[in-house]
Amino acid sequence: MSSEGWFVIFVFAVYRFSELISHDQIFDETRRQIARRAAAGGKFWKAMATWMHCPLCVGVWISFPAAFLYSSLILTFINILYIIPLWFGMAGVQYFLSLRGISTEVN
Repeated sequence: MSSEGWFVIFVFAVYRFSELISHDQIFDETRRQIARRAAAGGKFWKAMATWMHCPLCVGVWISFPAAFLYSSLILTFINILYIIPLWFGMAGVQYFLSLRGISTEVN
């Protein structure tokens, strides 16, 4: 498969993983526990509670390790000059997908 094909797969993986963390039922209890700690106080837990409910925020941070993996596994070299644009490129496409309302939620 071409590197462009792998890029698309990585982007959709970032999108799905960010939706999983921020919306899916499997992480409901984790989000509730973090919200309880945020209500008790502490800047860290308040930031985490905000982050966990935002697929766009999660996508930015999930795309960094994805860009690193893509660079090392698909491009077979690690160079920060490639990783940074890959990081923001993956996050940008994930942002676009999230805004377009592509939902994986089961009703």
